[in-house]
Parts: sequence; C-alpha cells; structure tokens
Amino acid sequence: MSFAEPIEDYADTPAGAVRHRFRAQDGGQPNDPIRAARIIVDAVSSDNAPLRIPLGPEAIDRIRAKLTAQLADLERWAPIGIATQF
Repeated sequence: MSFAEPIEDYADTPAGAVRHRFRAQDGGQPNDPIRAARIIVDAVSSDNAPLRIPLGPEAIDRIRAKLTAQLADLERWAPIGIATQF
C-alpha cells in the first residue's frame, strides 16, 4: 500500500502519532481488511444500514466495555435524576 507524503509539521501531534501507528501495523493488522471492506459495502447497501458498524473483536470488546460502564453510571445516578420530576 502506498501512503501520501506526511506533512512534517504534524509529526509531533496526535495525528502524527496515529499516522505512524497505522503505517507500522500495515500488513500486520489482526483482522482481515478485505473482509471488513465487504462487510462495509454490504452494510451501507442494505435497507437497514447501521449507524455504526464495529469491525473486529477488539472493537466489539471496547464498545461493550464502554457501554457497560455508561450503563453502570446511569444506574448509579438514575435515582437522583428521576428525583427532579414534579
């Protein structure tokens, strides 16, 4: 895969770090990018396209952990939030 020439002004920024990480893992990513591309095309072509489509077990695990934490936070604060009603 070829990459565009990076702009050196961005090298020491978060964007530069992401670019470096992507370049370093090119060809060694844990999941199949061709399979992912097919899934994306199928998803956006469907009559019931998802708003988001997590690809790979790592994405599923991260999203599940975040939603679990958010649900726990909601449950913890729900009584206080509900108490604001008239």
